[in-house]
Amino acid sequence: LLRGPALVAASLTLAISLGEFGASWVMLRTGSTSTLPVYIDALFARPGFDPLSAPTALAGASILMLLTLVLFIAVERFRPRGAGGEF
Repeated sequence: LLRGPALVAASLTLAISLGEFGASWVMLRTGSTSTLPVYIDALFARPGFDPLSAPTALAGASILMLLTLVLFIAVERFRPRGAGGEF
C-alpha cells in the first residue's frame, strides 16, 4: 500500500532538491564540490569569450529537465486508474 506514495514522495523530494538553487548557491559557492544548478549558474557567469560555456550550461539544464520528466512519469505509473489528481 505504501509503495506508490513512497515513490511519489521520494520523486518529488528529489525533483525539489534538484531545483533548489538558492540554498545550494549559498552553501556550496565557495567549496570544491557543486550541484548541477550551481554549476549551470557558474557557466552562465563566465565571460562571453568562452565558446563552450553556454552550450555546456544548456546541456546541464536539459539533463535537469529530463531527469525531472522521468521522475514525474515514474510517479504517474503508480496513480490508480480514475483517481484524478489523487494517489
